[in-house]
Amino acid sequence: MASFTPMHDAQTSQQSSFAPPLITKQMSDIELIEILSRDFDILLDDADDYNVAIYAGKEPETKVLGAHSVILRARSSFFRQALSSGWATKKDNLIVLKKPSISPDIFKIILRYIYNGRMSFDMVKDNATILDILIAAEELCLPELCDCIQDHLRNNNDEWLKKNFALVYRTAAFNDNFKKLQTYCDQIVQDFPELVFKANDFLDIDERVLLLLLKRSDIRMDEVDIWDHTLRWGVSQTRNLERDISKWTYSDFTVLRTALCRITPLINFSQMHSVDFYNKVKPFRRVLPTDLYEDLLHYYLVPGNQLTSARLAPARMKSTIIDWRHAALISSWIDRKDENISANGFIPYTSAGIPYEFRLFLRGSRDGFSTTTFHDRCDSQSHTVTVIKVRDSSEILGGYNPIPWKKQGFDEWQETPDSFLFSFSDETLQNALVSRVQEVTRAVHSMPSFGPSFGISDLQMKESVKDNFICTAKKMSYERPIRKKQEAFAIDDYEVFQVIAKKIPVPP
Repeated sequence: MASFTPMHDAQTSQQSSFAPPLITKQMSDIELIEILSRDFDILLDDADDYNVAIYAGKEPETKVLGAHSVILRARSSFFRQALSSGWATKKDNLIVLKKPSISPDIFKIILRYIYNGRMSFDMVKDNATILDILIAAEELCLPELCDCIQDHLRNNNDEWLKKNFALVYRTAAFNDNFKKLQTYCDQIVQDFPELVFKANDFLDIDERVLLLLLKRSDIRMDEVDIWDHTLRWGVSQTRNLERDISKWTYSDFTVLRTALCRITPLINFSQMHSVDFYNKVKPFRRVLPTDLYEDLLHYYLVPGNQLTSARLAPARMKSTIIDWRHAALISSWIDRKDENISANGFIPYTSAGIPYEFRLFLRGSRDGFSTTTFHDRCDSQSHTVTVIKVRDSSEILGGYNPIPWKKQGFDEWQETPDSFLFSFSDETLQNALVSRVQEVTRAVHSMPSFGPSFGISDLQMKESVKDNFICTAKKMSYERPIRKKQEAFAIDDYEVFQVIAKKIPVPP
């Protein structure tokens, strides 16, 4: 049986009978950890017993860094495998590890973290370097450091992340270990898409990332603006293209068409206003596949026609006010699904099952709030949905008009039994309300000095609706009021969509 050496000898035992000097302050765990961290710093800097030689960086910038295998193995699963007997190579009694993918400066910072457990961001020269450290930390299997860096970037460098979105998105998008940055990027794309397309480095975005971006259905941005930015990107991928398109040769268009061949199928051209299509797409018709352009011409020139060519573009909700959940409810009300209540209650369409396209005709903040603008863009158009964002409130109001708007005459009423009003009081949609027309002969009110108006006063919008309290919602011609307050109110924005039934493919 082994005989263990005592942890103390006789002299130590005798000395222990004397009371130690009083300690006036007990050291905290944090202070002890700080001392440990400091000592490991010294070990990294001044050790004479390194047994690992790390060749960091590419030639001719390679530098050799010394480290201790026991510490590296304890801190990282990467090093546990890389320094194992089955993987490691030795030279002059040193384990040799070559990492050309990580620069010497980056590796020094990570080694410092491995030894002392701290990440000193103040010592890093810029945010791009911090992003490089993140990539290296993931490669070296240091998940806690990855989380720490992502938190630092999100909490302290928001402005830089937005201005350099292409770089950040490319770094995070295809790596599941960067979930925090992915979540940040997803939120930016959803809430502030213009920041993405106007980022300083947008033209540097690689095609794979741009394709991933354009496949999203939650980009709240006008399709014509998305087209403008992708065109700008396409031109930047080519050389020697004149700024003046009238000077372009057939070869110039061919080069651009090649650069955008995987991009154009993801642009939802059918969601543009016809004026935008004429001004922004038609001049670049040679960039589009011939069959797609002919199909689009047919779509815009022949009312009621649907696109027949195969489309990869996602059905984006072109609204800054509502999303697909709202659109699903509105579509259900159009089809009166709320009147066919089953034992399980009212079952509306799902977002994926909406049978209509919502084609944006007008947005006040983009096109103007005058009644002239409304009538110029919406007169003679039927099956429209108006949505209104009430100022200083979470309220969204709106109405559906199945018949064409018109401004001729004075105080002219239009008759329909199918119009309705609606309201959403909050983002949960739990209190969503629909109010169908009762006085069908006064369903819609058309006047040159009015915007979209329903009933006698059930929902009215007058001139300068952006700046004055001249919107009203008082129950008169519809079955129930859509808001509790009856006084006039101002709005932040409003939008008008045309609702177009999706074409159902006929089976062969």
